Amino acid sequence: MAIVKFKFKDNLEKSVKYVTRQRGDDGLVSSIDCSAENATDEFRSVKRFHNKEGGNQVLHLIQSWSPGESDKQSLEEFHDLGRQFAEKAFPGHQAVISTHNDKGHVHNHIAINTIAAETGDRISNERIWEKTQEKFVKRLHRINDEVCMDAGLA
Repeated sequence: MAIVKFKFKDNLEKSVKYVTRQRGDDGLVSSIDCSAENATDEFRSVKRFHNKEGGNQVLHLIQSWSPGESDKQSLEEFHDLGRQFAEKAFPGHQAVISTHNDKGHVHNHIAINTIAAETGDRISNERIWEKTQEKFVKRLHRINDEVCMDAGLA
């Protein structure tokens, strides 16, 4: 089963650049509702349109599998699991996904725009974050578990 870690980031350009940078020869990069090459500008455009340019800019997630599980599927299939996870966990949000095997195990880096493109909804609200963090984490783990089990992983 994949482990999911996350961190909110306030530097949009640095975060997207980190997620999309090449790590070894086998990396894959794709995006949801934006282009990976222009994600920084497209994320900013959504924030500007909804007048929500302050606060956390990106949610950076890492979805990581053990070395034993990393051999059970192709890099492309693990990349698709990252896409499925992002789409289910954050519908309506732009995302950039990159998949690597540079650490001896497969892992996805996922940058999510904190502002939804159509609705302008923000992923987090700092005023209620302390009260909702546990619920947010459980929801991420549940969605990740569902995606992995549907793919035949433990």
